[in-house]
Amino acid sequence: MQSRSEPQRKPGRLQDRVAIVTGGSNGIGQAIALAYAEEGALVVVADIQPTQGGQTITSTIDQIVSEGGRALFHQTDVCDAASTDALVSQAVNAYGRLDMWVIASFQSRW
Repeated sequence: MQSRSEPQRKPGRLQDRVAIVTGGSNGIGQAIALAYAEEGALVVVADIQPTQGGQTITSTIDQIVSEGGRALFHQTDVCDAASTDALVSQAVNAYGRLDMWVIASFQSRW
């Protein structure tokens, strides 16, 4: 018997796909991370800072998890190859593979 308070998720179009979303702490990156999770993706949220505009990245993770999804955070500088290599390694170690990578981050070097 299932409790009424437990959200019941139907399989989505991205069910069990593993997605990295860079720039996931706010804006379009956050919206993409939330939408992918709603569609069943296992999301790795990446950003250069764990906070952005006073909002912590954990709020994105917490929202995904509270709605029955799976997500984790990895601090990543997309302009640094070693940092992006570590990001992919974490995704593969956590979820077994990588299916999608959304680049919604921007960093100017000027």
